[in-house]
Amino acid sequence: MALKSILLIRHGESLEDVDATLHTATDDQISLTNNGRIQARNFGETWSVRFTSDDTLAVYLSPSLRAREMWDILSKYFPKPLTIEVDERIRNLNWGSTTLENRSQIEAERYQVGVLHYQFPEGDNTPEYVRNIGELVRKVITGRQNESSPEYIVIVTHGFALRIIARHLLHISDVDFRWLRNPPNGYCLEITYNADQDSFTTTTPLLRMSPIE
Repeated sequence: MALKSILLIRHGESLEDVDATLHTATDDQISLTNNGRIQARNFGETWSVRFTSDDTLAVYLSPSLRAREMWDILSKYFPKPLTIEVDERIRNLNWGSTTLENRSQIEAERYQVGVLHYQFPEGDNTPEYVRNIGELVRKVITGRQNESSPEYIVIVTHGFALRIIARHLLHISDVDFRWLRNPPNGYCLEITYNADQDSFTTTTPLLRMSPIE
């Protein structure tokens, strides 16, 4: 079967989402909250009716603890995947030396420069981060029309990485991408594949925010 769709999933609520002081913790120290686990179970129950035991899927995970915990819960509701890969390229964006005190300044600078072009102090160079994710996307969709392709690709990642993946697949312009809003915890963007046209589309709304003046 050829590829049918790609599910881009943001992890459920994590400790960092409810305690901003944890922004300096490493990704291996930040787990899902109880609410995040409930979000994961609710998501799994909702999506379980979409699958049959014969459906095939491949899974790609951020190396973060919260993404891996998200999949541990979802795996109880999804068919057994053909492959599971943890990929560093879809890790959380590293904001470097950003602190609670200077975050608003960093955020303003980031939008002035452009969110796809910003170099975080002592953190990620966003263009490089974007290129790395692009490489993963090309790997994931290679062979998408082949009979051996998984029907579903599940990617559990973080808000910004999710938007970058969508940008690559849907050919979102820099201007349109600039004001895409971070999706909520437990959000899923389903991107469907049209084999006849060799193209990707989505009916899921891409969340937007008002421009920063």
